Amino acid sequence: MSTATQNKATARRWFLDIIVQGKLDVADEIFAPDHQTHDPHAPPGGWANGPESLKMIAGPFHAAFPDLKVNIDDQIAEDDKVVT
Repeated sequence: MSTATQNKATARRWFLDIIVQGKLDVADEIFAPDHQTHDPHAPPGGWANGPESLKMIAGPFHAAFPDLKVNIDDQIAEDDKVVT
């Protein structure tokens, strides 16, 4: 499997496993311990590094929209970048 294909699958897991299904533990599998979240809506001082920040973002989002459906219509990947 190519790197681009693997990266697309990882991006899909963020949306489908974590956001839609609320499987927050998946964040530990797909985000590095030093992952940095760049979010203009972050709390003062920003988010902590690592998967825990993504869990703090995704948990309340999933709780607020438990019936959310996500359709991934297209993905483009090149090198280490994926657009979904």
